[in-house]
Amino acid sequence: MDLTKIENTIENICANDIRYHENAYHNIFNALSYCETVMKKDNNLTAKDLTIGYKDITLSKYGPLALEVLNHWGIYSTRDIGNIVFNLVNANLLGRSPGDTIEDFNNLFNLTEEMKSPYLG
Repeated sequence: MDLTKIENTIENICANDIRYHENAYHNIFNALSYCETVMKKDNNLTAKDLTIGYKDITLSKYGPLALEVLNHWGIYSTRDIGNIVFNLVNANLLGRSPGDTIEDFNNLFNLTEEMKSPYLG
């Protein structure tokens, strides 16, 4: 897909849904790549797979500041990641399987605890 189209679409999403920063959307694509290459998952990811990938790639990139970065982007729970995914689905930037729902992202794990736990002594 054309990067300019992706950028423009994400900008439009953010203009219509101000809850999340543009970087939160870009990080979904980073998480997808991570799931495929590191986690060895195919294109048919579960909500949990993608959310774990999102968490892992964010921790890898931002380290101890990862939670602060996510909060700055408007992400406080796994449901927020789901909202971002479904905004991308609704904009035709991501696909979904017929049984996929936003509720699949509800309370998969405590995001705050998962982001802090690697750095607790």
